[in-house]
Amino acid sequence: MQVLEFCLKITAGVSASSDQERFHSESSLVIDDVDGNEDKKCKKGHCLTAFQTPKSKFYCEECQKLFPMGTTLYGCRQCDYELCKACVKPQSTEMTKLDSSRRKASQETSMNPIVESQPQPPPPRLPPPLPPPNVPEPWTAIYNTEYKAYYFNNTITGETT
Repeated sequence: MQVLEFCLKITAGVSASSDQERFHSESSLVIDDVDGNEDKKCKKGHCLTAFQTPKSKFYCEECQKLFPMGTTLYGCRQCDYELCKACVKPQSTEMTKLDSSRRKASQETSMNPIVESQPQPPPPRLPPPLPPPNVPEPWTAIYNTEYKAYYFNNTITGETT
């Protein structure tokens, strides 16, 4: 079971309540490794804190996807290490082990990082359905792609229809 709670370090001479106050005063959610799943900590074992990306181009250390500004990621500021929600909260321990080994194999065989899929370009614009109508001088027919219709412009007066 995946549980979100505050990660507390209790050392000699430091009470749990003072650590709790410090974490609450920072108003940041920290992910504790309650299930023994190392994906919830950075490589040095620090707890990960949820944060909103202040700018674009943050990426997940695990899946290498890029994320836009305002995305919730989980990071260790000491190590400059970030994970996305999908990599912090894997669906199951078995899937985590399988996905982790697949990611490592993929990273070893590929020099290019995996990035979030880019938006596809729009389909090519179709030409106007009919040729422009013949209009007397000084009028010209102009096709409006948004409305998919012609409008007319008087080149002398600037009048349009």
